Amino acid sequence: MIYAALFLLMGVSNDAEATLKATLAQAESLQPANHRAVDDALISLAQFLQERGRYREAEPLYIRSNELAQTAADTAWSLLRLGAIYHAELHFDQAEEATRRAVTLFQTLSGDATLEYAYATANLAAVLADQGENARAEPVLRRALYLIRKQAPGNTVLLAQIEENLGLVYLRQGEFRKAEPLLRDILATFEGADDPAQACTLAALAELAIAERRWVEADAWIRRAYELTVTKQGEMHPWLVGILHLKALVEAQAGDSRQAAADMKQSINLLEALAGPESPSLGAVLVDYAALLRHAGRKREAKMTLQRARGIERSPVSTVTKIY
Repeated sequence: MIYAALFLLMGVSNDAEATLKATLAQAESLQPANHRAVDDALISLAQFLQERGRYREAEPLYIRSNELAQTAADTAWSLLRLGAIYHAELHFDQAEEATRRAVTLFQTLSGDATLEYAYATANLAAVLADQGENARAEPVLRRALYLIRKQAPGNTVLLAQIEENLGLVYLRQGEFRKAEPLLRDILATFEGADDPAQACTLAALAELAIAERRWVEADAWIRRAYELTVTKQGEMHPWLVGILHLKALVEAQAGDSRQAAADMKQSINLLEALAGPESPSLGAVLVDYAALLRHAGRKREAKMTLQRARGIERSPVSTVTKIY
């Protein structure tokens, strides 16, 4: 695994992927079978793919890893990883089921005051928030934040991710004064860094600015989020579902209906490719797309789009809630 890590550090992702696949093949060929070696190789390759937005390729690897779990702790971590990949693919029912099972196992194994339990519950809160259940997600995030600050105060990355999710929950509940300081503080931690993860924070700040009708700020935030994601993650990365949606809202406000409709359509196409044509998140995007079409004079298309939206059980668009 050292060679793969070196390739990743040098940015040579193709060589890293080939090395990870070769490591998996070698582990699978061992006689007698070494389940731990295979599991480690499966997880390393799956995480590599997941970090690059290649969730459909990562999912079967995580499923195989879950099947190889030999202890209750292995099963708990495996379920947590599987829940995270389902969440990334916007398959919320599967994500919630796997993550709840992981939470239950961690609680049974070590109680509800451990770092592992906090980590798992933070993931569960992210799944709940992306289904619009912000009131249920908030206390879970607060509890997770308390436990991690107490037991792992040096884990600044994890703390920032949970604080960002808490900021998003505040935002979606209309508590802007609580949300904005959290989000701005997190963005400041990226100062000078070319980290694609800051696109999530930028998009969240844009969402907040839109809610408060601060359109100039919203435009600046969302353009930075879009450019960073496309440059670093590619044009098919799932984060673009929410980013393009917000970008279209800003463009519509500026009077650029044509570009707004194009971006909203791209968001819809990407969401359908990721989560299927009946995804609850799709309803919210279709409603906004219908409004854009109507404003552009495309009334027949707008009517058909709105009819389709009404046939889908609606939930908030999964913009950028972090999974761990």
